[in-house]
Amino acid sequence: MPRPAVCSLCLVVTCVHLYVSVTAVMCVGCDHQSASNQLTPKEMEVCHICGAFLVVGDIPQRVEEHVSGKQHMGYAKVRDTIENLKVRLDLNYMKFTYLSYLNNS
Repeated sequence: MPRPAVCSLCLVVTCVHLYVSVTAVMCVGCDHQSASNQLTPKEMEVCHICGAFLVVGDIPQRVEEHVSGKQHMGYAKVRDTIENLKVRLDLNYMKFTYLSYLNNS
């Protein structure tokens, strides 16, 4: 006798129900749920150089490791290069406009 076709959504729903019931059985008698409720979210800030999330008031060693890290150093180098190029372009534009002014006078 052929088996009836089962859609993938029905399989997913069945798997989710099975997972929830197994997890509930595993957590019977443990303090797992009350421990997860005691966790408090940490206050975070965004690094102004690389955009990474940093914990406010974190230990200095972790902050130093972040600042000396590859991602932070790379973004700092890119930002410095962009600033230098902006300054050079502004100076070249100023020279060009000044020279154009002198030639038109």
